[in-house]
Amino acid sequence: MSARIENVPTIKLKSDPNQPRTEWDEHGEHIEELVASYSKHGIIQPLEIDEKNVIVLGECRWRAAKKAGLKTVPVRRVKTPTTADRLERQLIDDAQRKELSGIERRWAYAAAVASINDPKHEYTIPEVKRLWSKDRKTLVNLLRSSFGRDGFGAGELSRRIGITQVTISKSFSYFAEDVPEIAREAADEGLMASWELGSIRSIKTPKAREVMAKSIAKERRELAKEPEAKKRLSVATQDRTDAIRELERVHAPEKIILAAAKGNPVIVQDAPAIAREIAREKVPIPQEQLKEIRGNVEAAEARKRKFEADKAAQEQARLFQSYLSLGQIEGYLETTVCPECGKSAVNNLRFGCHNHSVEEARKATAEKSGIKKVKEDKKR
Repeated sequence: MSARIENVPTIKLKSDPNQPRTEWDEHGEHIEELVASYSKHGIIQPLEIDEKNVIVLGECRWRAAKKAGLKTVPVRRVKTPTTADRLERQLIDDAQRKELSGIERRWAYAAAVASINDPKHEYTIPEVKRLWSKDRKTLVNLLRSSFGRDGFGAGELSRRIGITQVTISKSFSYFAEDVPEIAREAADEGLMASWELGSIRSIKTPKAREVMAKSIAKERRELAKEPEAKKRLSVATQDRTDAIRELERVHAPEKIILAAAKGNPVIVQDAPAIAREIAREKVPIPQEQLKEIRGNVEAAEARKRKFEADKAAQEQARLFQSYLSLGQIEGYLETTVCPECGKSAVNNLRFGCHNHSVEEARKATAEKSGIKKVKEDKKR
């Protein structure tokens, strides 16, 4: 890029035929603001042009300058050796300014990725559009590596212009074979975004994809004709998609899936409950799973019994501590060993030996110690 800024007659500059932006809205608010500013202060930021006076960056400023009546505009000459390099610079400029529409961005990405995937040829935007209208299969094959997550072309373009690969891949949903034609037509009219085409693609039922695209396109065309009219609230694309996926998971009847695709608010909202009901009625539980369930139930019951037994043991341990404390304080108990069988009167925190109860052990111990009366347990 040349650092020198020069003034070039406005009439000598030419528009780039491969410029991604095709809609300028020359009577729009943005252009009118530029015209007012240029009429008073002139152009501050120079345009970028090539050796043949073709505009690389700044065509919107050039159009506003002509409308403002400027005879010359400041420019900086740049060297762009290839068509692909020029396109990438324009996409970088768009990434910073967000001036391209979704439609314009889609075709620009397609031309750039096709050029990357086929190094022997540089594809322009008009050429990619002609290829799509005449030989879709060829263009799809050029972009196919970019449909996937690890697509080389989309990944390389992402690295070069500084946008995410996901953004590029989403815009390529338009070219996928499983997108209904009516959805593409809606996207060409600006009625449907690229991510919505991707959502439609994710639906497994072909008829549901068609019905959903037709329903959304019809609703949005009606709203475009009468934007001020109060229309019924349409069900969002993502809500429809989530509902259809839920119903497809349990192999719901097609009429229910199509109702969700049409945006039936009751079906869409109740899709999870409908899916659960269908699963209970239609999906039998395998024998292996039944055995596992029974085993889990039995294990839970065993844990419950053990817990109850542990509670009894804990109560016996509490009583033993009270007995032991009583013996230590008043001298009633001199030993915890049964004097008759010689075994411990305490067995895993339980009272009594294997043959005698704790009462018998206490009584025998008291008699051996010469204690005539054994004090009763204190009641809590």
